[in-house]
Formats: sequence, C-alpha cells, structure tokens
Amino acid sequence: NYSLTLTEGCVLTNIYNFNMAWMIHNFTTTIAEQSKVFAVKRVSISRKSGTNNVLRVCSGSEVRAPSINTDNNYDGGLSYVLLDVAGEGSKVVTPSLLIGNDSGGNTVRVRDFASLDIAGGDIALGYLSTSKSNTLEVTEHGVVGVRKLISKSDGANKVLVSNATLTASTSITLASAHLLGNRMDIVDGSQVSTPKMDIGTNCVLSVSGSSLTANTFTCCSNSFIEVSGANAVFVSNSGASWPISGIFGAGGITLVLDNGYSAKTSGHTTYIRSPGNLVRILGGSRLDFSSENYASGRLNIGSSGGWEETRDNRIEVADGGILKTDSLFIGGFDNTLVVSNGTLVAGNSETSALWLGYSYGGTSSNVTLVVAGTNTVIRCEDPATEDGVGILSMQCKSVLRYEIPKAGYARDHVPVVAKAATIESNCKLEVDCEEWAANGGITGNKLVLFRSPSSKGISNLEKPVAACVDTLPPGVTLSIVNGDLVLRRPGRGYRVILR
Repeated sequence: NYSLTLTEGCVLTNIYNFNMAWMIHNFTTTIAEQSKVFAVKRVSISRKSGTNNVLRVCSGSEVRAPSINTDNNYDGGLSYVLLDVAGEGSKVVTPSLLIGNDSGGNTVRVRDFASLDIAGGDIALGYLSTSKSNTLEVTEHGVVGVRKLISKSDGANKVLVSNATLTASTSITLASAHLLGNRMDIVDGSQVSTPKMDIGTNCVLSVSGSSLTANTFTCCSNSFIEVSGANAVFVSNSGASWPISGIFGAGGITLVLDNGYSAKTSGHTTYIRSPGNLVRILGGSRLDFSSENYASGRLNIGSSGGWEETRDNRIEVADGGILKTDSLFIGGFDNTLVVSNGTLVAGNSETSALWLGYSYGGTSSNVTLVVAGTNTVIRCEDPATEDGVGILSMQCKSVLRYEIPKAGYARDHVPVVAKAATIESNCKLEVDCEEWAANGGITGNKLVLFRSPSSKGISNLEKPVAACVDTLPPGVTLSIVNGDLVLRRPGRGYRVILR
C-alpha cells in the first residue's frame, strides 16, 4: 500500500496533470485540513491498469481542475477507484467529471455536508462502452450541483441520493440498455430537481420518502418506477401536475406506488395510450385524478386515440391502495383493472362512470375488471353523499369477474355500488367462488356482490347472470333481489334428535 497526504493548509498549484496512481495499486491520496489542489488540465486518480486507488478530500479541503477522471488509459476491466469527498467545507469543483472513463467499478462519494460543484458542466457515469458498474453516492447532507447527469447506455451504473441534495440545471438521463440497465435511488428525505428527467429502457427509478421534481418526464419501454412513503414528492411542472402521461408514452413501464404515497393530478383528462404497462397502487397509497369541477378529472386508458396500441395494460389497486377519478374509461384490448382490498372511486356527478370496453369511434375487446379480496370498495358515486349516482358500463366483450375469497366479505359489506349497471349482450359476468362455496357454515351464506339504489338499476344483468349461474359450483345460486346481485351457497345446519 502507498499513500500521499497533504495537511495543514498545504497548497499545490499550477500542476498541469495531477496523476496520482500510475500503473500501481492500492494508492491513497488524502487532501486534508483545508489543503488545496489546483490542476491546470486534469486530475486522474488512477492510470494505466492501477486498481483500488483512492483520492480523499476531507476536513474543509478543496480540489479544482478543468476535468476529473476516476481512471484513464485502461483497456476495460474493473479498476475500483474511489473519490471520497467528506466533511463540511470540503469540495471538488470541475466542469467535467467522468466516473468510469474506460474501466468499471468506480465510485464517487459525496457525504457529511461536503459538496461537488460541476460548475456548469456534466457528470458522466461510464464514458466509454468498456466502463460499467460505476456509482455516484450523495449521502448524509452531501450536495451536488451539475448541468447534466448522464448514466451511459448498457452500463449498469447506479446513482444513490440518501438524505442529500442533487440539482441538475438541464437534465438527468438514465440511458437505455439492452441488458444492463442503469438505476437511480432517491431515499431518506433527499431532494432532487431537474427540468428534464429521462428514464431509458430497462432502467430503474426509485423514490422513497424523498422529493423528485422535474418539468418533464420521459420514459422508454421496460422501465421500472417506484414511489413510496407518505412524504414522497414526485411531480412535474414545478408541482402543478403528476407526470403519468409522460411516464407511459413508450409502453412497457412498471409504476409502483407504495407505503402511503399520495399524488393528485391537475384535474384534467389523463391518457394512457401505450401497451404493456403495469401500475400498482399499494400500501395505503393514493392516486387522485378527480377534480372539484364537473366530472373533468378523468383517467382514460385506450378509449380514444391510440386504442389499437393500448393493450395488455394492468392496473392493480390493492392492500389499502386508493384510485380516485371523476370517471374511468378503459378501452383498447386485453387491459385489466384489479381491485383487491383497495378502493376505486369513479364519481363526481350523475355523469360519472366506470366504463369497461369504451371506445370513441374505434373498437375494444376483453377489458376485464377483477373484484377480489375481503374488503374491496368500488364506488361509482358522489363522494360527498356516498350515493351510487354514477354507472358501471360494460361494452365490447368486457368482463366483470368476482374472485370470492374463502372467508367471503365482512358482514354487510358490498364491494361494488353504482346507480346502474349496463352490460351489452356480448359481455360476461364471472364468479369464482369454489373455496367460499366449500367453506359453508350455519350463517354467512349470502354475499351481495353489487348494489344499486334502484331495483331497475341492474335489470339488464339478467342475461349475464343466467349465463354465469351455469358455471357456479353445485348448490350455489346467483340472483337479482331488489337492486342487489346476491350470491348464495348451501348452508350447513344441525340435525337435532329428541328421544
């Protein structure tokens, strides 16, 4: 092991190239106690095949250079270089930082109130194609300011912001990858802001208990986005709206909202017009598209322009998750909405509706609503009165499927309430209740699957109900009783013998 330490306010200036480790391994350079290094051209921590070399800037010290590279003149491979900037007043200033010039496995760490100032320039993780698995860590009140932060293609590079601040004045880009995607984690009360956020193919963005703001979001296919935590912020246009339309532009996107995250849109119609997306609203999280105006806050999935491409999407509202809209339109092909122990509210007025298979001038097919869990709530209603004033409409071979849990529902619980249900003759009602039917007892042998305030509200369910009855287990019945859709199973009674 080798080392070089500058202390007690030492100053090195007018150095053309500051190359700390040339063809050697395990070399540590420490700039400490308010010392300073000023390079004329470049700082390179490791050159010519050296590995495990370190530059440490600490205790109020400073390094400045027109360019800083973790590594230089390698033929690929892993060099495991570390630039560690730590302690209040410690800083590195440069207009160009390459974390992994041509080798991989390099790390830049900014922590403990230190700062990294990229002076109107860029940070690049993985500059050449041979450089992979590089990391930028901003932690423990560290601060990074940069013009552009770019995680290069196919690099499997990582950016971690934990209890820290990162500001990119132009953009943050996680470049697309065929196999080795890039990742960014924003956690533990961090603040990240940029005018433009680009998330490439096979990349991951995770925001947990932190804030990410951008004027625009752009996502490529097969990307994964997770937002969690009651105090998380994930917005576009400086907080004016939620960036769902930009996220799903390319299709194949996974979006997970979890652990009490809450978001509300600007109250206009939001469109998803791409294939293969997955949205999961879980763990008490809430996604609200509704408006205080007259039914203007709508979520539209493939029921207008782009309906041919809008297919194989899946939205899951589960485990206490909440999805709220003035109206919800689902068209396209083979799109599925699952509500399992979650809440879906599609209602703000009498014109509110949950439309399955709806299409403006196009066609739609096999749109499915799955009702599962013991405490699911689906309401087409005015939320102020909780009256079923909206409608459930099914068209174009859409399917309403109940997956009855073994325990049934809580006492007097009705999962679906609406003013009316309109179902075209080519649509289906399915009830999967095998476990519930086999679990019959003395009481609790009746479930109300759907309720309308008016007995006429579900009169047109007679044909799909009759077709569904033929698929039920022996002894189980399905019928319409005074505006309720009622499922019954055979009871198990006692036989009393008196002698």
